[in-house]
Amino acid sequence: MNILVCLKQILDPEIPARDFRVDPARREAERGSANLVTNIFCENALETALQLRERTGSAKITVLSYGQPSAEDVLRKALAMKADAAALIVNDGNANPDPLTTARVLAAAIRKLGTFDLIVVG
Repeated sequence: MNILVCLKQILDPEIPARDFRVDPARREAERGSANLVTNIFCENALETALQLRERTGSAKITVLSYGQPSAEDVLRKALAMKADAAALIVNDGNANPDPLTTARVLAAAIRKLGTFDLIVVG
């Protein structure tokens, strides 16, 4: 079984409110000193894939992320958790693309990566 898990890097949700800032011009959260972490729902998706492999005994797990070069950290963590392969699509343009653009980019990447029996997202 081939499983693909999509992972997203986000600002650490444990950031203190006093440290949270929004850029008024772009209307986006500013990173500042906040750590970047894997979205908890994406971590749950990865854990589900790992459990499926444990039960079936023969699943290959590929993780995919679309974002800034720092998203490589999310993929390295997934590989440390025993994912088999990782792919990063670097977004050099818009820091926060709209959901439709993200979906199109991920869909195109998934088609290029191969055939998957199951795609799990958070």
